[in-house]
Amino acid sequence: MASYRNIPIRAITESASGEAEELGLNLDDIERMLNESYECADSRRKEGIEERCVRKDGKIIKIVIELKTSKSGFEYLQRV
Repeated sequence: MASYRNIPIRAITESASGEAEELGLNLDDIERMLNESYECADSRRKEGIEERCVRKDGKIIKIVIELKTSKSGFEYLQRV
C-alpha cells in the first residue's frame, strides 16, 4: 500500500485523481513524489492539511494532503 511518512494513502479526491491522470501520474508516482517533496505552503491551511512540492520536468507540482484519523484510531492521508 502506498504511504507517506509511514502513513497509508487511503483515498484520493476525484479532482486530484483527474489532475494526476492529466500529468500521467499513478499512485506509485504520487507516493514517490510525496517522499521526495518539500514544504511549500504559501498560505495558511487548517490543522492537518499540508502543502508539499516537488520539481518534475522543470515544473513545480504542489500536492495537498490531509491527515485523517479513522474510527479505529489509525491515521491516513485522505487527499492528494
